[in-house]
Amino acid sequence: MARLPKLKYVKFTRSKGKVYAYFDTGRKKSNGEPIRLPLPPYGTVGFYDSYSSFLGARTKRMAIVPTIASVAELYQNSDDFKDRSEGTKKVYRITLKKVLAEFGEFPLEDVTRKRVYDVLDEIPGPASRNLFVAMLGVLFRYARSRDMTEANPIKDIRQAKTGEHEPWPDDLLTAALAADEAMIRLSVHLLNFTGQRLGDVLKLRWSDIRGGNVVMTQQKTAKPMIIRMHRDLIAELDQAPRLGMTIISHATGKPVGADFLRNLLKGFAAKLGHSVVPHGLRKNAVNSLLRAGCTIPEVQAITGQSVEMVMHYAKQVDQGALSEAAIIKLERGNRS
Repeated sequence: MARLPKLKYVKFTRSKGKVYAYFDTGRKKSNGEPIRLPLPPYGTVGFYDSYSSFLGARTKRMAIVPTIASVAELYQNSDDFKDRSEGTKKVYRITLKKVLAEFGEFPLEDVTRKRVYDVLDEIPGPASRNLFVAMLGVLFRYARSRDMTEANPIKDIRQAKTGEHEPWPDDLLTAALAADEAMIRLSVHLLNFTGQRLGDVLKLRWSDIRGGNVVMTQQKTAKPMIIRMHRDLIAELDQAPRLGMTIISHATGKPVGADFLRNLLKGFAAKLGHSVVPHGLRKNAVNSLLRAGCTIPEVQAITGQSVEMVMHYAKQVDQGALSEAAIIKLERGNRS
């Protein structure tokens, strides 16, 4: 049996001793399946003539009609993308892979709202679905700004509800701050007393501890931060072994990954009957600062959040506790 050639965009099939060849046009049916056109029988005079014609038409079409893949490539080389923080660029790249897997070869005009919904139905988790829609939105906004399309297939697609990361209950936080396992104890101290994101805490090095402060730059916002350390955090750091360059390290000295630490902390909480995530400690930090009578700018100076986000997190703070702290602060001021 003769070996069939490897030709770009051609799919060969055999049936009842005959060979059939189909050319992938790059277009899609309404159900997302590729549109393939039959070529003359392989080995006949017209086979390569037809193949050349189909290939030329597809190449010309790809050059003229922008696809999601071509827009994604242009966008990643744009100043808009390059000016993003490293953390944001990482999330964009991961999400782009998912978008390209679904719509990469689609011309922009072929990405309809219905097709987007069909894909969203197969994506597990509301956060992942929201990221997918947001990434499509970025690409189409970029394409519209370059007069490549007027389409906006994500218009009127509402964000899926993700729920909020709840602060850790007081009993769980107390237990974690006194945990027997050093990595749990150290990481919770850092997360709770700096109010930073998990990724930022994991990147902290011993050299970032300077004169009683944590000196760092947030990955997501690229905002430089100088955070005065709480005395309990200082005490924990003083007793922590220096295993590697990063403060939170494995026994081998290697940095700890986000998934590893996230699962470690979630497992610790689960054993005590709680379902939480590390990001909830960011709310604990905000709540503790507000309960202590700190102003919004003072909280921002620790967490690096916007006014709106601090106020949003403040919804979890008990109003009675806040009012008591405010009056105490007022009375202290009047006595001075």
